[in-house]
Amino acid sequence: MSRIKSLHKIEIMVIAIISSCLIFSNAFAQYWNNARDYEPIVITGNDMPEFVHTNISDLYVYSYNASESAWNQIPFQFDEKDQSNDFLDEKKNGLFNFNDELIFMAKDMGDKAPPESWIDDETSKQFDRVEISVTDTTDNDRQGWVYIYRSTSELLDANMADYVYYIPNPDSAGADTIEAINYIEGHHIGGLADYWLIPGSVGGGNIDFLDRQKFRLILTVTIYFGDIPFEIPNVMLTEELLETFPPTIKYKDGPVRVIRGAQWTIELYGMVKVFSLNLMYYPYSIESGGISGILKTEDKVDLIRQSFDFNSDAVEMNFYNPYNPSGLTIDGNPDAYYNTLEVDTTNWFMITGEPGAIVVLFNISPLGDEQTIYYKDDSTIDDYDTGDEKSYGDSGIQIDGTETYIVGDISITYESYFLSANEQYALGEELAGNFSSPLQLNINSTNFVPVEMASFNASISKNRVILNWTTLSESNNYGFELQRRSETDELWKNLGFINGQGTSNSPTSYSYVDKDISENHYFYRLKQIDFDGSFEYSSTIEVLLQSPKRFVLIQNYPNPFNPETVISYQIPDLNGESVEVELVIFNLLGDEVRTLVRKNQAAGYYNIIWDGRDNSGMTVSAGTYVYQIKAGKFIQSKKMTLLR
Repeated sequence: MSRIKSLHKIEIMVIAIISSCLIFSNAFAQYWNNARDYEPIVITGNDMPEFVHTNISDLYVYSYNASESAWNQIPFQFDEKDQSNDFLDEKKNGLFNFNDELIFMAKDMGDKAPPESWIDDETSKQFDRVEISVTDTTDNDRQGWVYIYRSTSELLDANMADYVYYIPNPDSAGADTIEAINYIEGHHIGGLADYWLIPGSVGGGNIDFLDRQKFRLILTVTIYFGDIPFEIPNVMLTEELLETFPPTIKYKDGPVRVIRGAQWTIELYGMVKVFSLNLMYYPYSIESGGISGILKTEDKVDLIRQSFDFNSDAVEMNFYNPYNPSGLTIDGNPDAYYNTLEVDTTNWFMITGEPGAIVVLFNISPLGDEQTIYYKDDSTIDDYDTGDEKSYGDSGIQIDGTETYIVGDISITYESYFLSANEQYALGEELAGNFSSPLQLNINSTNFVPVEMASFNASISKNRVILNWTTLSESNNYGFELQRRSETDELWKNLGFINGQGTSNSPTSYSYVDKDISENHYFYRLKQIDFDGSFEYSSTIEVLLQSPKRFVLIQNYPNPFNPETVISYQIPDLNGESVEVELVIFNLLGDEVRTLVRKNQAAGYYNIIWDGRDNSGMTVSAGTYVYQIKAGKFIQSKKMTLLR
């Protein structure tokens, strides 16, 4: 190792130790308690049209803790793209557009929030919020939620954790460093990785165990002497070429990811080639679009190889992949191994031991005559090699054109995860399974509802009307003004006022008895009033002073509906006896979706609100549903349509 490189790595270590104390506070909390916690969630403006053309500075991301009824702002960032889908162009308008991206970590998700629970910010109540529910497709019972709020108030948490950090090198742009929760990656002047360290604070060995990222391209080069072509076969290009032509670097440093774009301009054999590589650095992983492009016959490429070669500090680590599940111990001595690789599917390999664990997931297109896993463990000095000229568990992929040149679309994408020491083979399988079965997102928008009403009913007893209503929760609720009008009245009359609960997440039942009865036909409604004077009206219920003559199930209103509808029914006088009533919603397969009522009820007129959720509180999909009432021997069903 050169003295310059050694000093640079010491500098990285010092910066890392200091900054890790500052930027990674509260960074290790988990939600899923499995490998899903390592995944970033990326959402585009296309997924949230409610916020398109909104100022990015007005958008905030929160999770909800149901056990504490508390909201927490989580680390997030918005990355804008230009019209060519470039993240790193400086010409941005500050608005959330269709191709822009929102990023946060799966580990920071929380519980499902009640519709009436809201962050403590009045401005945000003027706008819809977006609920993002995420389902683990390998286990549909595992879900998480976050909420996107819009507010013109300044809500950004100054103490929000910064998970990933860019460190430029003032002497050479390519030799920069990225520090994240679970790893530090440094680069040589050619812009490729030559330093990997997993900190002891996350269970790593706190030691650099990477020699360098390697690249090999073997091809036939044609040069011209005047008009006479001359071919030079078996020319091997390596990553050292990039050190001769150092890259220019552009980057964006956010709290959840760093985007790093490197661009090389290479002059070789009279040709000038410009190519670039963009990498996404997340708290636990690095994502690369990898190698891409089109190879033609005239390019005369015989071999492509990309790999990560480790140094002597990787001795005693182990290499695993699906075709070598028993593992190969890295010791600098050659091993027999299975080099099988599958195209157009998820491949992976893992290096694990005391310094930490690296899991590399990748896909490769069917290119060339043969695609194989490349693995070399041989500490013998090789004068034709690069880096330390040794191979310690050098791992990657190789594409060969054994019969013909390699021709076609190149597509090699990969993700590398950096994890604690001595992780087992099963974790590699889990990450690969998650890679093949990504998290499923469901996105809904809702507006602020100060009071979530469950029911509003009227019953008749001895020429009195008994009004009963129940709220599931309340927010900033001053109380309810009861209003009535007769069939002949044009204006509503105020009957009285009932104090609300202010803010409450518990169900509350209310009752009011109207004794001033002079007509046989009335309409009632509630005026729910907030402490700030704003108000909303409930649905209207109709009361005939004589009890209903028969059981009736009324068609819901509105229908079709979104997001909620009212289901009304009537129960006749059964000689003063109550009757057990069940009101249940089913899907068209006959599966129960939601039980709205299951209790004894007296004669009267009833209105029940359905909010489009199932028994577990999940929003159901659009479609046709059946609601059915059972009251004694009376059974009746009707259909209704939910829109989204």
